[in-house]
Amino acid sequence: MVSALTSCLLCAGLCAGLCAWTAAADGTADWRIEDMGVRDAWDAGLTGKGVKVAVIDTQVVRDYPALADADVTYRLALSHGDSCHGEYDRGRTMSKRDMTLDTADGFDMTHGTDMVALIVGNGKGYDGGAGIQGIAPDASVIAYADSFPNAGQLGGSLSSTKCVDSDGDGVDLDESGVTDAVDSGARIINMSFVDMTENWDYLPAALHALRHGVILVSGRSNDTDAGLYDLVGEPAYTQYFPGTVTVNSLARDGTVSATSDVMDGNVSILSPGADTLGYHYTSQRELSLGDGGTSTAAADLTGYLALAVQKWPEATGNQ
Repeated sequence: MVSALTSCLLCAGLCAGLCAWTAAADGTADWRIEDMGVRDAWDAGLTGKGVKVAVIDTQVVRDYPALADADVTYRLALSHGDSCHGEYDRGRTMSKRDMTLDTADGFDMTHGTDMVALIVGNGKGYDGGAGIQGIAPDASVIAYADSFPNAGQLGGSLSSTKCVDSDGDGVDLDESGVTDAVDSGARIINMSFVDMTENWDYLPAALHALRHGVILVSGRSNDTDAGLYDLVGEPAYTQYFPGTVTVNSLARDGTVSATSDVMDGNVSILSPGADTLGYHYTSQRELSLGDGGTSTAAADLTGYLALAVQKWPEATGNQ
């Protein structure tokens, strides 16, 4: 069943944060590419070219080498005003003119950088080393910053900080990002995060996406708390909005990742997340092998779908 699920990604068609890593051995296979038919797709000319993908996540480190020649547009989807600031630090700001980071800001990696690179990265890393290879390197990405990354471990509820407006009110960057992505022609929206509390303001944005045939991809939480028994959805949560492709993390041996190996009736599909190369800390400059969690699984699925959309551009979101 696992084989059928994973192979069908190319045939037919956070929260989810990162987990503990171990040192990567030289020559470790990037199985999300090597085992999943991606090189065959590339040889057939399927590289994501012509497909627009949106990624909603933390600020991106724009000078990360794997993104040097990628087609990435950066946006801050504020519904009013031109800038916002940190919930607990007014000196930390981003604006519609500058919503990214660079290494001079003290960040070598962020969760958002990782997710974008998993889709369109060129495989180049820091100091001439290896970096993240994207599954659909020729796709176009709109990267929406929805929060500030905090220094330390990537992923988890304490790894990012809200951006709030001048009145101190939280800005609904997830909802506005989804809406803007749909209106900007994105075919797939990657959300490698989960809502921890009910967010009923998200409904109009999600409905707007589904009505336009846009595929919403989200990871489930990296925990072993049982989910719902049936595929009925929970509309107030981004990861379980009915019609969302909710992803769980698969290991190379075909098992579900130990960090989320649990019954969850709303999981739509499995995608590579464990035994993958990536980063664990914001200061990390070398790839290491470990469990990328459902964040990585969702981003990988977004890459596979970009290849499928290129092959079948007239297909509907449901198809």
